[in-house]
Amino acid sequence: MSSTKKSFEVAIVGGGIAGMILAISLIKRNVPCIIYEKAHAFTEQGVGLGMTPNAVRAMQFCDPAVREAFEKVTEPPFQWDFLDGTNETNDSITRFSLGNTTIGLRGCHRGQFLRGLVELVPESMIRFKKQLERVEEHQGASGKLTLVFSDGTTAETDAVIGCDGIKSHTRGIVVGHDHPSVKCTYSQKYAYRGLIPMSQAIEILGPERAKASGQWVIQALKGLDRWGQFDLGDHPPPTYAKGRICLLGDAAHATTPHQGAGGGICIEDAAVMASLLAEDGVRCSADLEAAFATFDEHRRERGEWLIKSSRRAGELYQLQSEHGKDFQKLEAEIQVTSKKMWNFDIELNIQKAVRDLNKRLTA
Repeated sequence: MSSTKKSFEVAIVGGGIAGMILAISLIKRNVPCIIYEKAHAFTEQGVGLGMTPNAVRAMQFCDPAVREAFEKVTEPPFQWDFLDGTNETNDSITRFSLGNTTIGLRGCHRGQFLRGLVELVPESMIRFKKQLERVEEHQGASGKLTLVFSDGTTAETDAVIGCDGIKSHTRGIVVGHDHPSVKCTYSQKYAYRGLIPMSQAIEILGPERAKASGQWVIQALKGLDRWGQFDLGDHPPPTYAKGRICLLGDAAHATTPHQGAGGGICIEDAAVMASLLAEDGVRCSADLEAAFATFDEHRRERGEWLIKSSRRAGELYQLQSEHGKDFQKLEAEIQVTSKKMWNFDIELNIQKAVRDLNKRLTA
């Protein structure tokens, strides 16, 4: 980690969870950065956000302050029970469980978590109402990149990291606007989502079932939004990096929500990226290109696995796989996949990436 302030600046396109945590991680490592957000302000709009154990560990590597912000808005880990809801039998029979109250899934409201993260980033480092249109690269001694925004303004920077989500415009800049991965495709799944006050749920169901049951949702939610599930499963980006422009988070590996892990992988990305850019050997344009190429090498495989495994999890959960209603086989596969997700060694991932980067820098 660099002990002195870096001489280069990073432009972060998008101020969502990924962009905000990346900025916090870079600030901690003395890497100057500016967030360019297309919205006019941050709001608390959003839905529930799931966090798996690997995500919580990655927060600590980004900056302990990120973990502290999460702890303020989350609940203790919970056990996820799987029931058979395909017939009229008693839905209280647990077929198998995932996680427990010590090591398990955790959740929070996305908007509340984002508000806590925003408090960790100085206002001077955030630019609102900035919709990126293109990035221009200049030849010459400065080697600067120019960001051109839809309002006609521009900004100079040394590197660009696209954290602009599932509908990322930066993705088209990296892979080409005619590449099939520019647009996410329908995953053949849809979800009905809505929010009701917990007080209402407890009044109807009692405290235990309000937290743990599922049948009541159909009756309790009067106004439902219909959500189609989109991801990059059909056409994942062939690369996350092009020169000094790189993709991170959902911009790189937008996924379905069946593993509750999309946000967590974004946080892993931020931990690795910040660690690479903080290396003492990263000083000039060529070094930044090497850092982004290293990130692509050490993060793309996991991002692609996330997309595929999440689609598969959806098939398993909805009894659409070759296992059907064989709960023994379902449990076996789900447990294996969950362990691969939850037990990921982010520290080792960072160490390998940093070693690789230093080899590239000295080659």
